[in-house]
Amino acid sequence: MTIRFFSKSDRYREFSNFAPYPIEVDGVLWPTVEHYYQAQKFADPELRERARQMPKAAAVKGLARKHQAKIRPDWDRIKDTVMDRALRAKFAQHRDLRALLLGTGDEAIAEAAPKDYYWGIGENGTGQNKLGEMLMRLRVELRGSATTHPSSEAPLFAWLGPFVRFAEWGTAGYARNIRRRLTIVNVMAMMIAVSSLGYAGMFAVFGVDEYWPLIVANFLLVAVALMAPLAHRFGDVAAALLICAAEYMTLFFFVRELGRDSGIQLNYIVVAAVAFAICGMAHIRLVVGAVAVGLALHLAAWFLYPPGSARIDADPFLLHNLYVSSAATTFTIIALIVGYAFTMADRARAEADSLLANILPEAIAERLKARPGERVADAVPQASVLFSDLVGFTALAQELGAARTVAILDHVVTEFDRLAAAHGVEKIKTIGDGYMAVAGVSQPQHDHVHRLARMALGLPGLVARLSETHGVVLKIRIGIAGGPVMAGVIGADKFSYDVWGETVNLASRLESHGLPGEIQVSGAVRDALGDGFLFEARGEIEVKGVGRLETWLLKEERVANQGAAS
Repeated sequence: MTIRFFSKSDRYREFSNFAPYPIEVDGVLWPTVEHYYQAQKFADPELRERARQMPKAAAVKGLARKHQAKIRPDWDRIKDTVMDRALRAKFAQHRDLRALLLGTGDEAIAEAAPKDYYWGIGENGTGQNKLGEMLMRLRVELRGSATTHPSSEAPLFAWLGPFVRFAEWGTAGYARNIRRRLTIVNVMAMMIAVSSLGYAGMFAVFGVDEYWPLIVANFLLVAVALMAPLAHRFGDVAAALLICAAEYMTLFFFVRELGRDSGIQLNYIVVAAVAFAICGMAHIRLVVGAVAVGLALHLAAWFLYPPGSARIDADPFLLHNLYVSSAATTFTIIALIVGYAFTMADRARAEADSLLANILPEAIAERLKARPGERVADAVPQASVLFSDLVGFTALAQELGAARTVAILDHVVTEFDRLAAAHGVEKIKTIGDGYMAVAGVSQPQHDHVHRLARMALGLPGLVARLSETHGVVLKIRIGIAGGPVMAGVIGADKFSYDVWGETVNLASRLESHGLPGEIQVSGAVRDALGDGFLFEARGEIEVKGVGRLETWLLKEERVANQGAAS
């Protein structure tokens, strides 16, 4: 059965690029995949931002049609890559969509818009169905993912739903970290506006004639809060200063009218926490100034307006309500700000750990975290090294183009990584379509050569399946050597964990002098594996830098040995 979908279908319409699921790409929030995809047609940042701000995805498509002359000349070459990136963001950032895609099992997926013969199958079913194919490939990748890192969760402010456009209003053009802070300012402005409307309504209930000055002040505060996004054009702290000034004056006015028994001056305490969030550490002088002014106004309000000095003879019940709400607001906002700070710290730590884990073996990463200043340099007496290469892939890449080449390599390397992890093997690096892995280096493994051999035996079949999936002919060549190696972390800015030595050079030569579809191993590896594996003698070959060397082709693991540890 084939699952067919498009924007108007009854089922699986969530897969459509028009579905209202916002995605965050490079720190920018896009309302839909279609918004992002159509906007990338333009090199002009103003047109891209105009596309992002459009209320409906269909309108964005119309914008692209209207400005055909401004579409970038390389669009046909890069559009598949753009779509792939958008889809990955969509399904990484929305758990429900991820679950829906994984729930389709192994069914074929087809984009069924009747007029789309590139991304879909078209009206008569003969289209290329590029979107459906991307979703099926993504489904395979997601199925193998055991965990989701915090960094791939939904964007921070996606919960705002329909208000997300206001939250991002005026932030375009700023760096990512500043945009995030300005978005916080906009969110706080929304909260102030909503809160002020609530207070205006409460005062109106107690009597418009008596409390009209407070009602007017609240409406003025609403107007100022809603202007905050417009202030971003004057600088990245303009809106924060506007909100602080308006809040300071309004709070002092309220205390003067109602007296300190209202507890409204408690709201000044919030400034100490909020100032850091809306101004940022880059403007620490402004933060200190805002905190100092808030403290001064809090104390002034307390001493200048003691009980009995209020200008409005307020209802005691109203004063009690105001004090309770002010105290609750103060505690809640401070808790939210502190919670936000810890959340961001945890997220940053998780992202750093995740990045470190992607660069270094787990044991090495833990050593660096435990002893940051210590140089990692190890001499390992016995380890195993594997090199692999896709035969003729460089020439094939010229025919496939950049987008398809990257998609295939990404799938290949991802599957190789999973196989390596399954056998307890450590990936060291990739160079183009070359892949290097080791066993027994970062931590001792008595069966390191067996682990690497089992991984190697799984690679040809895996490459054959990937060839069928992508409709290309791929062949792999593999070399394995064993012996002493040196390993360590090198570099300062873009550091990496690498392995050196004669064993590494030999493994590389065994791969380059090998045969397509075969695993060539040294005599030392043949002896270490023993009778648990089947080999075919290749005889002596001339190996550059080594001379004449007797090698073997690893064929399979004997059935009787299948239960051995892996």
